[in-house]
Amino acid sequence: MSQNNNYPGPYLTRISHKSPDALIQESVSRTIQAAMQKFDEKLFEGPWTTGGLGIVSINPRNIAATNQATGLQGGVAGSGAWGVTAVTASTWTQWINLSIDDRIFLVVTGIMTRSPAPNITAIKPYANGQDLPQVSIEEMYTFEESKAYFTEPIIISPGNIFRIDVLSPVTLAGIPSEQIGLMGYTIGKRAYLINTA
Repeated sequence: MSQNNNYPGPYLTRISHKSPDALIQESVSRTIQAAMQKFDEKLFEGPWTTGGLGIVSINPRNIAATNQATGLQGGVAGSGAWGVTAVTASTWTQWINLSIDDRIFLVVTGIMTRSPAPNITAIKPYANGQDLPQVSIEEMYTFEESKAYFTEPIIISPGNIFRIDVLSPVTLAGIPSEQIGLMGYTIGKRAYLINTA
């Protein structure tokens, strides 16, 4: 059995309190190029797009976080605030599950919480037809700020399924039962961005 001594580590299974700025910039730049090619756009205008492609911070309406107000994802429940619905103890519970709008790409850089006493211990992402490694997020609750960056951003292409399940050792109740959310960027067409920013 051969060994790979150059193995750099389990990227998606790690989180960090420090933003991997260079890696995020590279992921965003690569995604902008993919979006320009996909949408046959010659112009990327940044956050204040007036006609071409633009970029905004990811928000709950982009991913139709469950059990909130109607979003823009083809009738799937959307959100004006981050949160997850009630979670059954020690059972994976669906948080996000939808086909990403065909006008956007997502670059998911990390996760955060606004809950004063958070209980979710792990997340299990699925993107672009592939199950990704489970990520333990408990370490995030010891950071000075209740947010953590993935050591490798997740990029989701238009029309692809994006799903995240969450795990808690205790039953959570209420809507939202926990104020957990994602960090990152939405890159895409102005017609979409101006309605979700």
